[in-house]
Amino acid sequence: MNAVFICTQGTSIANRCEGLAELQRVDSNHRPLPWGHQEPKFERLVKAKLDGLDATGLRSASAELKVLSMKGAGRGDRVVLLCSDSYLGDVCGRFLRDSICRCLDVAPDDVEIHRVVDLQVHDGERLSAFGLKNFIDEARRVIEAFSGQYEVCLCPNGGYKGVVPFLTILGMLYHCSVFYTFEFAESLVTLPPLPFTFDGNAYVRNIPIAAYKGKQKLA
Repeated sequence: MNAVFICTQGTSIANRCEGLAELQRVDSNHRPLPWGHQEPKFERLVKAKLDGLDATGLRSASAELKVLSMKGAGRGDRVVLLCSDSYLGDVCGRFLRDSICRCLDVAPDDVEIHRVVDLQVHDGERLSAFGLKNFIDEARRVIEAFSGQYEVCLCPNGGYKGVVPFLTILGMLYHCSVFYTFEFAESLVTLPPLPFTFDGNAYVRNIPIAAYKGKQKLA
């Protein structure tokens, strides 16, 4: 069975490119540059960096490429990139998609970029209220869409570290393997699914009991 790799996506593919640090900050209104923004000079620098790498160098060019390469992603597999809601999420997603196709021989139509609305770190209230919920909802939709057709592999190697536990817990609940590697490591860590699941029916059945106990405490 082929695999679908669901990856949190960061900006490591653009590491050491001039201007990255400034773009990771905010604009004059203290907001991240929006999805669809254009910075032609920066994009030319990222392209030049990647064009100068051979296949071996490209496989190590980002956290996402490294874990996909170590897991043996290739033709017939699918890759879904869960991107932050920002210019860098957009542009790094596009370069990462092209690099996955180039060095891992994954078909272009089999690499999807999913923008997660409000997944950003410049507005903590918006992240807490909407971004994390949207991330969980999007990850669940993708897992459920591919379950049964592909081996579902979760790769929380890139992107914001704060979403790692959420994707890991989803892996446990959906019985998907979670794969992780460290920047200077040459081995892949597999976090196997734990033998438990979430029973929605049991939760619903216990709502009246919880409500009753709450009333008793208030009495």
